[in-house]
Amino acid sequence: MSRKVFCIYIGCSILVWAIFLSPALFSGWFPLDLPALVKIGSNFSDWFDWIVNPNTGSGRYVPVYWLFYALNYYIFGANFSLYFLFVTLLYISSAAIWGAVLLSLRRSVFWGVGLVVLIAVGSPVAESVYTLGKPEPLACFFVSLFLIVFFNGAFGVLRGAYRNFALVLLFLLSLWSKETSLALVGFAVTGVFVSLLVRRVRSEAGQLIFVDYLRLLGVLFIGALISRVPYYFFEKAGNDPSYVSYEVSWSLVRDNFLFYVAQQPDVFLFGLVSAFLLGYLFWRIYFWRVKCEGEDDRSVVFMISLCSLGWAFYLALLMWRWPMPYYMLFPALLFKVCAVYAGGKVLEGALRSLPKLVFYGMVFCATAYGMLSMYYVALSQVQYSLVYESALRSYVEKSGGSGRLMLESYPFYSEQVGGTGDVLEFLGGRESGVWGLADALDPAQVDKPDLLKLLGVTKADLDGNYKNFPSKGDYVLAFTGRKVGTWFLRGVAPYYQEESLLKKWNSYEMELVSEKELSAPAFFFSLWDSSPKIEETSVGYKLYRILGEEPRQVWRGLYPDGWGGKEVSLKVNSSFDSDVVAKISVPDFGLPNTISIFKDGILFKELDFRNTDEKTVVLAMYGDREHEFRFVARSTVSPFELGMNKDRRDLGFMLSLSQVSKIK
Repeated sequence: MSRKVFCIYIGCSILVWAIFLSPALFSGWFPLDLPALVKIGSNFSDWFDWIVNPNTGSGRYVPVYWLFYALNYYIFGANFSLYFLFVTLLYISSAAIWGAVLLSLRRSVFWGVGLVVLIAVGSPVAESVYTLGKPEPLACFFVSLFLIVFFNGAFGVLRGAYRNFALVLLFLLSLWSKETSLALVGFAVTGVFVSLLVRRVRSEAGQLIFVDYLRLLGVLFIGALISRVPYYFFEKAGNDPSYVSYEVSWSLVRDNFLFYVAQQPDVFLFGLVSAFLLGYLFWRIYFWRVKCEGEDDRSVVFMISLCSLGWAFYLALLMWRWPMPYYMLFPALLFKVCAVYAGGKVLEGALRSLPKLVFYGMVFCATAYGMLSMYYVALSQVQYSLVYESALRSYVEKSGGSGRLMLESYPFYSEQVGGTGDVLEFLGGRESGVWGLADALDPAQVDKPDLLKLLGVTKADLDGNYKNFPSKGDYVLAFTGRKVGTWFLRGVAPYYQEESLLKKWNSYEMELVSEKELSAPAFFFSLWDSSPKIEETSVGYKLYRILGEEPRQVWRGLYPDGWGGKEVSLKVNSSFDSDVVAKISVPDFGLPNTISIFKDGILFKELDFRNTDEKTVVLAMYGDREHEFRFVARSTVSPFELGMNKDRRDLGFMLSLSQVSKIK
């Protein structure tokens, strides 16, 4: 590669970074992962033993990941823009490495830069590089270096024993960044079997490749042995394997597959294209004996092994306990490398123009989808981060250290609640405590048995949270937003909330002390009917100060949109100074139905619904004592099972109260 070509290539790679990845530098605090990283980085000496000890009982051992972010904190402090600079440069470096490999094989800057663009955009990219705390970019960088060192000795720099030493070191760095890097063993095994097939046709070339992959297996075996050494230097500190202990079932694999195909069809499409083209290329060269331009046995075996490595990652993730879009970062990269390599080889061969157009069309469609998805997710992440940090700083300023912060949008057991406490401690405003209310306000938050079991949350814990409602002088923080696209972003989207639920239900006398909203247009597929839309999307917050002593009313089992399932309960405060009137209706798809109303445990009224007309019921009169009501539906219906939409809830009726006056 000439100096001129090298400079053009590096310049284009930097431009790609500036366009697609640099906006991540505008992000700030985020309640997931980042608070823990800062906490560990700022108290590194206290956490060092925990980082290097593999026997903590968690089932995970990723010391390089923790040390990487501790180093970030040591160098950059809480300047997260520099964190993002480091992470995004790591990822674009991985892309540039693979682009350089293709450039050396194809002798064309177009192919190299084109691959860098493809790797830099895609549905798994945004969450991986626009949020801090994901191990994927770091592991991706080390695994990419490992593969390049194996393939060509890092472009001829490393040979012999130096090459083997570098491979062992990079394998350890990869494995200690993310455990799934162990899949490199599958890469080596595939290389062994494919080279055996090549040896049947071209004995000398195949034998050399076969021996090289056997040596690689030996290198990986040595690396795996070394990775176990720390386990013998530390005593076992605990035994909490819950994170990695779960049951793999066909329903789990099916649900994960449907999630990834729906969320990331671009990854799946590139995977299919790469597998088909490499299979065709191999068959064409070694069975039809048709020579391809620039044919190289070692490159073909390497790319087929890469493709199998990508599919090994993909299939392994189908068996993990939950799907996350950012998990697919490295498989997506491998599929794109293989698809571009094989596409270039095959399309310059005997295939005519129609297959070529189909290939380019598929690449264009997958890339366009990836760009749209990436914009939506990246925009949502940056918006939320800015809003979140602004909300916490506003609370610190307004509260002066007094009054608890009640997070209406998160359940008490969520990572966001603990993370927010750590952020406030860093900002100097945690004296009064942080608590989550979402589980007491939204039944959907407690309809997660696997997560609750994993976190050790019991029914008694959930019941107890109803005693933790705000008191006078506390602050309620509600995140608002309109993110109704199908694309999933952990902790951010999909999400729709226009107002605080406590304010909407008139549960308290509340004073709005600050608010903020960020909005921008975006393309997305609607969460409700999957139709494509271009609409304004937004993320915001509203911070309220509680003025009343206790809640006027407390709902249980009522969804934020007013729907009730099989049963809803309501406790009305004894100090209300007006009649309490309920409005109840049943949708047409739930007819006929009967709603039984119990007052303090005694049947109070039964309502028969034969049509969708709303019925009004006076539950309690002015001046009456405190009461508890239960609304029980005879039957419920799931809109999803009826084929109406994607709403999987079992719904029985709509319920609301007439305005309840202020407490005396």
